[in-house]
Amino acid sequence: MQTWMRGVVAAAIVGGLTAGCSSSDNVLTAPSASFAKGTGGGGTPPPAPALPVVTINSSVIPGQSPLTGQAVSLFVVATSESGDRKAPAVNVIAAPPGFTLASLTSVDSPHGGGAGYVEASYTWTPARDQIGLATTITITATTSAGTGGSTISFGPVLDAPSPLTGLTAAFVGDHIEARWDASTGGVAPITYVVKACYRNANIRPVVSTCDLIGTTTDNQLLSIPSSNPTPTVAPAGGVATYFALLVTPVDAAGNAGATATANVQ
Repeated sequence: MQTWMRGVVAAAIVGGLTAGCSSSDNVLTAPSASFAKGTGGGGTPPPAPALPVVTINSSVIPGQSPLTGQAVSLFVVATSESGDRKAPAVNVIAAPPGFTLASLTSVDSPHGGGAGYVEASYTWTPARDQIGLATTITITATTSAGTGGSTISFGPVLDAPSPLTGLTAAFVGDHIEARWDASTGGVAPITYVVKACYRNANIRPVVSTCDLIGTTTDNQLLSIPSSNPTPTVAPAGGVATYFALLVTPVDAAGNAGATATANVQ
């Protein structure tokens, strides 16, 4: 009797296990990931959708302060997301007054494959009424997939000497005399840095070398030598005769205005 009961119980257990393993209604699977708030499955969120990309390069280092009267140039490349051969639409979302589009090229279906893109150049010359203005420029690109963008920021605009004008230079006897109009703006006094340039021999990778002649707070320098008797770079023709002058205004805070150039007459 006991032997018969053991057989029945064993048969029931085996039958139950066999039924459980063979039933498609009871297949065990890993819990699906849940992205709902609260405790639960957790998991990795899905990747963000691809969007157009904007890169901005500037003639002024981001975070540094632009100077009045000196252009800030921006070069922008906006590229559509991978697989989109059409160029994106580019928009300026934030920029200072005077920020101007200089050029724009839009390319659909570029040769060799790849996504469509836009290349654009912008320029901004800070005015004196923008002294102290901290600037942020935001540019976006939009396609059917959405909008991507980029931002660049600069420190407060600083006052600087106005670009030097009226520069003349002429040979007078054995020397050169130079005169120019005084710069305005900046922190007084304004100092003028004068350089003279001679042509290099053809074997040199650059065409000329410029020597520092001196500095002055006056708007003329009348005793510039006509040549350099001991040039540091081999001159053309063996004589370092000066053919051009460079004059740069620099204020007491060390901010430089635009350099003026004149050929010696």
